Amino acid sequence: MSPLKWTPEEEKILRSLYPNPSLTIDEIADGLPGRSQNAIRVKAHGMKLHRPLLPGFCPSCGRPLPSEEDQAAAEACPRGAPIPAGRAQAG
Repeated sequence: MSPLKWTPEEEKILRSLYPNPSLTIDEIADGLPGRSQNAIRVKAHGMKLHRPLLPGFCPSCGRPLPSEEDQAAAEACPRGAPIPAGRAQAG
């Protein structure tokens, strides 16, 4: 089954909703019935639409960045992994 062609109205809705940082992809999908989250992301990419970067998220992959406390623990650990809370370092 081939995907349904996007209508000009759907593209207009996507242009208005996708760049809004306060909306989740779920909320955008609610405004575009019948379109999956993946279809929305693919179409937005093809239209060169971008979502703004949010503080605390990686600009490359979009995953949450570790907290400053987690980052400090990772830097203190010789293996580069966070040290579990309450665990003493062996000397």
